[in-house]
Amino acid sequence: MPWTIDNPPSVAKNWTLAQKQKCVTVANAVLAKGGQNPSPEIEQEAILACIHAAGKSRSKDRTRISKSQVTLYEREQGIVKLVLEDIAKEYLKGQLSLSAFKEKMQSQLKRFYIRVALIAKGKKELTQRDREDLRKFLGLTYNYLDGFVKDLGEYKTIASDQGVISRSSSYGVGWGIFSRFYLPGELADMLPALPGISCLGNGDCGCILEYDSDEEGYNIYWIVSPFKEHCPVCIEYAIEWSPFKISFEEIQEEYGEDIEF
Repeated sequence: MPWTIDNPPSVAKNWTLAQKQKCVTVANAVLAKGGQNPSPEIEQEAILACIHAAGKSRSKDRTRISKSQVTLYEREQGIVKLVLEDIAKEYLKGQLSLSAFKEKMQSQLKRFYIRVALIAKGKKELTQRDREDLRKFLGLTYNYLDGFVKDLGEYKTIASDQGVISRSSSYGVGWGIFSRFYLPGELADMLPALPGISCLGNGDCGCILEYDSDEEGYNIYWIVSPFKEHCPVCIEYAIEWSPFKISFEEIQEEYGEDIEF
Protein backbone atom coordinates (compact mmCIF):
# COMPACT_ATOMS: atom_id res chain seq x y z
CA MET A 1 0.00 0.00 0.00
CA PRO A 2 1.43 3.43 -0.95
CA TRP A 3 2.31 5.83 1.82
CA THR A 4 0.41 9.06 2.36
CA ILE A 5 1.10 12.30 4.19
CA ASP A 6 -1.28 11.14 6.92
CA ASN A 7 0.34 7.73 7.00
CA PRO A 8 4.00 8.14 6.00
CA PRO A 9 6.85 5.74 6.76
CA SER A 10 7.31 5.52 10.53
CA VAL A 11 10.62 7.34 10.32
CA ALA A 12 8.79 10.45 9.01
CA LYS A 13 5.89 10.64 11.46
CA ASN A 14 7.30 13.61 13.36
CA TRP A 15 8.59 15.51 10.32
CA THR A 16 7.15 18.75 8.96
CA LEU A 17 4.42 18.68 6.31
CA ALA A 18 6.86 19.71 3.58
CA GLN A 19 9.30 16.98 4.56
CA LYS A 20 6.52 14.39 4.60
CA GLN A 21 5.42 15.45 1.14
CA LYS A 22 8.92 15.01 -0.29
CA CYS A 23 9.33 11.72 1.54
CA VAL A 24 6.05 10.20 0.41
CA THR A 25 6.46 11.27 -3.22
CA VAL A 26 9.92 9.80 -3.62
CA ALA A 27 9.32 6.72 -1.47
CA ASN A 28 6.20 5.75 -3.40
CA ALA A 29 8.06 6.15 -6.69
CA VAL A 30 10.69 3.69 -5.49
CA LEU A 31 8.03 1.39 -4.04
CA ALA A 32 6.30 1.22 -7.42
CA LYS A 33 9.32 -0.53 -8.88
CA GLY A 34 8.39 -3.57 -6.83
CA GLY A 35 4.91 -3.93 -8.31
CA GLN A 36 1.94 -4.89 -6.15
CA ASN A 37 4.05 -6.86 -3.68
CA PRO A 38 7.38 -5.06 -3.24
CA SER A 39 10.12 -7.01 -1.52
CA PRO A 40 11.56 -5.98 1.88
CA GLU A 41 14.68 -4.81 0.01
CA ILE A 42 12.59 -2.45 -2.15
CA GLU A 43 10.78 -1.15 0.94
CA GLN A 44 14.13 -0.41 2.62
CA GLU A 45 15.36 1.34 -0.52
CA ALA A 46 12.16 3.41 -0.57
CA ILE A 47 12.59 4.50 3.05
CA LEU A 48 16.22 5.47 2.46
CA ALA A 49 15.10 7.50 -0.56
CA CYS A 50 12.50 9.15 1.65
CA ILE A 51 15.17 10.14 4.18
CA HIS A 52 17.42 11.60 1.49
CA ALA A 53 14.58 13.44 -0.27
CA ALA A 54 13.50 15.14 2.95
CA GLY A 55 17.04 16.37 3.55
CA LYS A 56 17.36 14.25 6.65
CA SER A 57 20.43 12.32 5.54
CA ARG A 58 23.03 15.09 5.66
CA SER A 59 23.30 18.51 7.25
CA LYS A 60 26.02 21.15 7.03
CA ASP A 61 25.74 21.71 10.79
CA ARG A 62 26.60 18.15 11.75
CA THR A 63 29.95 17.00 13.02
CA ARG A 64 31.22 14.50 10.47
CA ILE A 65 34.27 12.60 9.31
CA SER A 66 36.33 14.39 6.67
CA LYS A 67 37.31 12.86 3.34
CA SER A 68 40.97 13.22 4.28
CA GLN A 69 40.41 11.14 7.43
CA VAL A 70 38.77 8.37 5.41
CA THR A 71 41.61 8.50 2.86
CA LEU A 72 44.21 8.20 5.62
CA TYR A 73 42.33 5.29 7.16
CA GLU A 74 42.11 3.45 3.84
CA ARG A 75 45.83 3.99 3.25
CA GLU A 76 46.71 2.62 6.70
CA GLN A 77 44.43 -0.34 6.17
CA GLY A 78 46.05 -1.14 2.83
CA ILE A 79 49.50 -0.99 4.41
CA VAL A 80 48.72 -3.18 7.41
CA LYS A 81 47.05 -5.85 5.29
CA LEU A 82 50.23 -6.21 3.23
CA VAL A 83 52.38 -6.26 6.37
CA LEU A 84 50.22 -8.98 7.94
CA GLU A 85 50.41 -11.02 4.75
CA ASP A 86 54.21 -10.75 4.83
CA ILE A 87 54.27 -11.95 8.45
CA ALA A 88 52.19 -14.97 7.45
CA LYS A 89 54.54 -15.73 4.56
CA GLU A 90 57.56 -15.54 6.89
CA TYR A 91 55.88 -18.04 9.20
CA LEU A 92 55.01 -20.40 6.36
CA LYS A 93 58.62 -20.32 5.11
CA GLY A 94 59.81 -21.33 8.56
CA GLN A 95 61.43 -17.96 9.20
CA LEU A 96 59.24 -17.36 12.27
CA SER A 97 58.26 -19.64 15.11
CA LEU A 98 54.60 -19.71 16.10
CA SER A 99 55.30 -17.52 19.13
CA ALA A 100 57.28 -15.05 17.01
CA PHE A 101 54.41 -14.98 14.48
CA LYS A 102 51.97 -14.12 17.24
CA GLU A 103 54.27 -11.43 18.66
CA LYS A 104 54.77 -9.73 15.29
CA MET A 105 51.03 -9.85 14.52
CA GLN A 106 50.20 -8.27 17.88
CA SER A 107 52.81 -5.56 17.39
CA GLN A 108 51.48 -4.58 13.96
CA LEU A 109 47.83 -4.65 15.08
CA LYS A 110 48.64 -2.44 18.05
CA ARG A 111 50.39 0.07 15.78
CA PHE A 112 47.46 -0.05 13.34
CA TYR A 113 44.78 0.43 16.01
CA ILE A 114 46.62 3.36 17.58
CA ARG A 115 47.10 4.95 14.17
CA VAL A 116 43.41 4.49 13.29
CA ALA A 117 42.33 5.99 16.62
CA LEU A 118 44.55 9.03 16.08
CA ILE A 119 43.26 9.53 12.53
CA ALA A 120 39.67 9.33 13.76
CA LYS A 121 40.32 11.80 16.58
CA GLY A 122 41.74 14.34 14.16
CA LYS A 123 43.13 17.31 16.05
CA LYS A 124 41.69 16.12 19.36
CA GLU A 125 43.94 14.34 21.84
CA LEU A 126 43.22 10.87 23.19
CA THR A 127 41.47 11.04 26.56
CA GLN A 128 41.87 8.57 29.40
CA ARG A 129 38.55 7.00 28.37
CA ASP A 130 39.88 6.69 24.81
CA ARG A 131 43.00 4.90 26.01
CA GLU A 132 40.95 2.50 28.11
CA ASP A 133 38.66 1.70 25.20
CA LEU A 134 41.65 1.20 22.90
CA ARG A 135 43.08 -1.35 25.34
CA LYS A 136 39.72 -3.14 25.35
CA PHE A 137 39.63 -3.30 21.54
CA LEU A 138 43.18 -4.64 21.47
CA GLY A 139 42.36 -7.21 24.15
CA LEU A 140 39.44 -8.54 22.11
CA THR A 141 41.53 -8.73 18.96
CA TYR A 142 44.38 -10.47 20.79
CA ASN A 143 41.88 -13.06 22.02
CA TYR A 144 40.79 -13.75 18.42
CA LEU A 145 44.45 -13.94 17.41
CA ASP A 146 45.07 -16.50 20.18
CA GLY A 147 42.41 -18.70 18.58
CA PHE A 148 44.11 -18.35 15.20
CA VAL A 149 47.50 -19.23 16.66
CA LYS A 150 45.99 -22.27 18.39
CA ASP A 151 44.50 -23.41 15.07
CA LEU A 152 47.87 -22.98 13.37
CA GLY A 153 49.57 -25.05 16.04
CA GLU A 154 47.06 -27.88 15.69
CA TYR A 155 46.31 -27.86 11.97
CA LYS A 156 49.36 -26.41 10.22
CA THR A 157 49.92 -29.62 8.24
CA ILE A 158 46.46 -29.45 6.65
CA ALA A 159 46.02 -25.66 6.43
CA SER A 160 46.56 -24.17 2.98
CA ASP A 161 49.19 -21.46 2.64
CA GLN A 162 46.69 -19.09 1.06
CA GLY A 163 44.24 -19.75 3.87
CA VAL A 164 46.83 -18.76 6.46
CA ILE A 165 47.76 -15.63 4.50
CA SER A 166 44.14 -14.60 3.98
CA ARG A 167 43.21 -15.13 7.61
CA SER A 168 46.23 -13.13 8.76
CA SER A 169 45.33 -10.28 6.43
CA SER A 170 41.71 -10.31 7.62
CA TYR A 171 42.82 -8.84 10.95
CA GLY A 172 43.71 -5.63 9.12
CA VAL A 173 40.31 -4.01 9.46
CA GLY A 174 39.47 -1.25 11.87
CA TRP A 175 36.35 0.62 10.85
CA GLY A 176 34.78 -0.20 14.20
CA ILE A 177 37.79 1.45 15.87
CA PHE A 178 37.45 4.41 13.55
CA SER A 179 33.73 4.77 14.32
CA ARG A 180 34.32 4.65 18.06
CA PHE A 181 37.19 7.15 18.19
CA TYR A 182 35.61 9.61 15.81
CA LEU A 183 32.90 10.11 18.45
CA PRO A 184 33.43 11.47 21.96
CA GLY A 185 33.86 8.45 24.23
CA GLU A 186 30.94 9.35 26.46
CA LEU A 187 28.63 9.60 23.46
CA ALA A 188 29.90 6.38 21.84
CA ASP A 189 29.43 4.43 25.07
CA MET A 190 25.73 5.35 25.14
CA LEU A 191 25.04 4.07 21.63
CA PRO A 192 23.57 0.59 21.15
CA ALA A 193 25.57 0.00 17.96
CA LEU A 194 28.55 1.20 15.92
CA PRO A 195 29.42 0.74 12.21
CA GLY A 196 31.96 -1.99 11.71
CA ILE A 197 31.11 -3.62 15.04
CA SER A 198 27.37 -4.13 15.18
CA CYS A 199 26.75 -4.93 11.51
CA LEU A 200 27.76 -7.72 9.15
CA GLY A 201 30.73 -5.85 7.72
CA ASN A 202 33.24 -7.64 9.96
CA GLY A 203 35.14 -4.46 10.73
CA ASP A 204 35.15 -3.33 7.10
CA CYS A 205 31.86 -1.44 7.02
CA GLY A 206 31.49 1.69 4.86
CA CYS A 207 28.89 3.47 6.99
CA ILE A 208 29.64 6.57 9.04
CA LEU A 209 28.04 8.33 11.98
CA GLU A 210 27.30 12.05 12.12
CA TYR A 211 25.93 14.02 15.04
CA ASP A 212 24.57 17.39 16.02
CA SER A 213 22.69 18.80 18.98
CA ASP A 214 19.53 20.75 19.69
CA GLU A 215 17.82 22.08 22.80
CA GLU A 216 17.00 18.55 23.98
CA GLY A 217 20.27 16.70 23.44
CA TYR A 218 22.39 15.00 20.81
CA ASN A 219 21.18 13.51 17.53
CA ILE A 220 23.20 10.71 15.95
CA TYR A 221 22.71 9.69 12.31
CA TRP A 222 23.78 6.41 10.72
CA ILE A 223 24.76 7.28 7.15
CA VAL A 224 25.09 4.74 4.34
CA SER A 225 26.93 5.63 1.17
CA PRO A 226 24.85 5.44 -2.02
CA PHE A 227 27.98 4.22 -3.82
CA LYS A 228 28.51 1.07 -1.73
CA GLU A 229 26.68 -2.14 -1.00
CA HIS A 230 25.46 -2.38 2.57
CA CYS A 231 24.27 -5.24 4.72
CA PRO A 232 20.63 -5.36 5.88
CA VAL A 233 21.69 -4.44 9.41
CA CYS A 234 23.23 -1.16 8.24
CA ILE A 235 20.15 -0.29 6.21
CA GLU A 236 17.95 -0.89 9.24
CA TYR A 237 20.10 1.40 11.37
CA ALA A 238 20.09 4.08 8.67
CA ILE A 239 16.30 3.99 8.72
CA GLU A 240 15.94 3.90 12.50
CA TRP A 241 18.70 6.40 13.30
CA SER A 242 17.26 9.45 11.62
CA PRO A 243 18.19 10.39 14.25
CA PHE A 244 18.99 8.30 17.32
CA LYS A 245 18.50 10.69 20.22
CA ILE A 246 20.42 10.98 23.48
CA SER A 247 19.00 13.63 25.78
CA PHE A 248 21.02 15.89 28.03
CA GLU A 249 19.11 14.35 30.95
CA GLU A 250 20.30 10.85 29.96
CA ILE A 251 23.89 12.07 29.76
CA GLN A 252 23.68 13.74 33.14
CA GLU A 253 22.11 10.64 34.66
CA GLU A 254 24.82 8.44 33.16
CA TYR A 255 27.81 10.58 34.07
CA GLY A 256 26.52 12.74 36.90
CA GLU A 257 27.43 15.97 35.14
CA ASP A 258 26.76 18.04 32.02
CA ILE A 259 29.20 17.14 29.25
CA GLU A 260 29.74 19.16 26.09
CA PHE A 261 31.41 17.65 23.04
